[in-house]
Amino acid sequence: MYLQLIRTKDNGKQTKGFLQLKDSQAEIIFHCQTLELSYKNNTRKISCIKSGTYQVIPNLSFKHGRSLRLLNVIGRDNVLIHSGNFNNQTHGCILIGNGWTDINKDGQLDLLNSKITMDTLLAILKSATTIKIIDETI
Repeated sequence: MYLQLIRTKDNGKQTKGFLQLKDSQAEIIFHCQTLELSYKNNTRKISCIKSGTYQVIPNLSFKHGRSLRLLNVIGRDNVLIHSGNFNNQTHGCILIGNGWTDINKDGQLDLLNSKITMDTLLAILKSATTIKIIDETI
C-alpha cells in the first residue's frame, strides 16, 4: 500500500487536495480531502512541504494523538498527517477530512469529520509506507 496526495487548489492562504491510499495494484482503497498551508518556500510552520516522495510511519503525537509522520523532509521536521479542521491548525502539516464547509465563517473552506477520517485511515494503514505528493494546483 502507498499514499498519494494530489494538491488541486491553492488560494494563497491554504491548499486543498485529496489523499488516496492505494493497494499494490494501484486500486484506491481509501480516499479523503486534505488541507495544507499554501506553498511559501518550504518555510517551517507557514508553508506546506515541497512535492515529492517521502517515507511515512505511524506516529503518536502528544498534541495530535495518533497520526502519520513524514520522514526525511528536506529543511523540515515533525511534518505529520493529522486531524484538524482549519488552516491555522496545520502548522505546515497535512490535515485530512471527508468534506468541506466554512465552519468558522472566515471565507475559507474547512475540513469536516477530521478525527473520524484519521481513525479510518489508521485502521487500514497499520505499517510504514510512502507518500507521493503531486502539485496540480491552480
